[in-house]
Formats: sequence, structure tokens, C-alpha cells
Amino acid sequence: MPAAPAFAQILVATDFSEPSRKALAVAADLACHYGSAMTILHVYPVPGYVLPEGFIAAGPDVLVEVENRTRTMLGEWQADAVKLGVRDVAILTAIGNAAPEIVRIAKAGNYGLVVVGTHGRTGFTGFVLGSVASKVVTTSDCPVVTVPFRE
Repeated sequence: MPAAPAFAQILVATDFSEPSRKALAVAADLACHYGSAMTILHVYPVPGYVLPEGFIAAGPDVLVEVENRTRTMLGEWQADAVKLGVRDVAILTAIGNAAPEIVRIAKAGNYGLVVVGTHGRTGFTGFVLGSVASKVVTTSDCPVVTVPFRE
């Protein structure tokens, strides 16, 4: 019996953008090719307001609404992955800073591969905003596939 592929479980992170849509297609192709299970993850920040006096987090009602909307959108992406031929697709949400959460979840879930899209920001914007994909690549314990966005 052949050994299970090193990435029997694939984690694809999404921010629901077009680059993430391309990353989903690549992850689905890999999952189909290797018979891997796939999880689609969205990490969102704690909703709230930054004031001169400090940060005010949103109340529980807002958090429930954000979680519900996120799960609805992930459900649509899950259906798209099934249409692309992936047999085993789960969805997952997390609250926090995207890059560290993606890496933490990949490690905790024993994922063998992470797939992320890149926005291709360069110059000052890339410097100021940073790159979630870049941070994931440089801090992940497992291989990371980055999918560039090209129109």
C-alpha cells in the first residue's frame, strides 16, 4: 500500500478576494490530484474601534453576526470546492492577526500544505501593509504554495 501523501490535509486561507479565489482553484486541483482533504480558513480581526483612549471591542452581538456572515461565505466557497471535485472539504474561522493564525492553525491541525493567494502589492503599500502570504511563507513549519494574482 502506498504511503499517504505528505500533504494529506491542505489548508487554504482566504480573504474572499480574487487572489484567494485563484488559490482555492490551485488547492482544489492539488487536493483532487493527491486525494487530500481540504480546509478553507478565514481569519478575521476582532471587530471594534480604535480611539485615542484605546481599543473598544465590539459586543457579542456583532461577533455573532460577523461569524455567521463569514460561515455563510465560507459555505459558498466550500460548495465551489466540491464543484471543482474535492471530496472532503471543511470550513474554519479564526479571530486574530491573519498570518500568525494561519501558521498556528496549520501546525495545530497537522496540515501538510498551506495554499494562499498573493495580492502583488509592492512599493510603499507592500511595505506598510506587509504581506500575509510572505509572513506565512517565512514562519510556517510546512510547505506553502503562493498563488500570484495576475489579471
